[in-house]
Amino acid sequence: MIEDILSEKTKLEAFNLLKEGFGENSEQQFKNFLLFTKNKPGKRLGVLYKYDGIAVGVVLLFEKDRIFEGKCYKFINFSSWYFIKKYRIFAPILIKKIILESPENSIVTNFTSLRSTRPIFYKLGFSDFDVRFSPISINILKYSLSSKINLINGNIPKSIPKNINEIFSSISSKNIYKFSVQNQLRSEECFFCIYFFQKKGLRFARILYASDPKVFVNNLSKIKLNLLINYRCFGLLFPNFGAYKLITFSFKTNAKYLFKSSQKLDNIDLLFSEFTELFKS
Repeated sequence: MIEDILSEKTKLEAFNLLKEGFGENSEQQFKNFLLFTKNKPGKRLGVLYKYDGIAVGVVLLFEKDRIFEGKCYKFINFSSWYFIKKYRIFAPILIKKIILESPENSIVTNFTSLRSTRPIFYKLGFSDFDVRFSPISINILKYSLSSKINLINGNIPKSIPKNINEIFSSISSKNIYKFSVQNQLRSEECFFCIYFFQKKGLRFARILYASDPKVFVNNLSKIKLNLLINYRCFGLLFPNFGAYKLITFSFKTNAKYLFKSSQKLDNIDLLFSEFTELFKS
């Protein structure tokens, strides 16, 4: 039996399974997402797999209707999932059912897939692109004096386009920062947000969203200098996809971003995934 995580009962069942699977270190983040009141009634937070009425498997889903490249899509991001060992054979069945029952206009993603689970998603028709790491370095030849970087976290200007304003207003975390970059000579402007995280005592950033990735990449030297000086950030993680492929001097990581879509897209962002919905601290 398959049941959506909607009611307080199913939220608690999902929480208990995830706590069992991921341990106490992840308990608070699952509690924040599943049990706190910020999630409105009627919003599906994932799916449970039940055997004889007992929840034995769970998949968290982050769903959002988005206007993307001028069209309306339902973004569905697969996040944390766990099955009791005895019932893990049913995991691919549940994942396949979720995909088959998704609306035709869906873009289905999995941004934190384990290497061991990727074959399951490949068999279900997912494609992937690499995640690369770019250390903080300044290319003087591409450094633009005409570019201006502004932090717009707490005071989002009304002049920002409505669709971007809605995006920025709907995500909040002390580790997510929102910026604008303007190149006055070229009349270019890009709005972007990044997620800061710590690794081995150093601070790094993951690109979550850029309204115009090409403008972002063209102004990357100034953006990097801003992140280094103001936020002590030592590098960026970015998808090796679309305009981001223009970023030079970067290294391949072990991570992959998986996606499945009936439409050919030039870019996919990480909004409304675990980075904005779950990894909040």
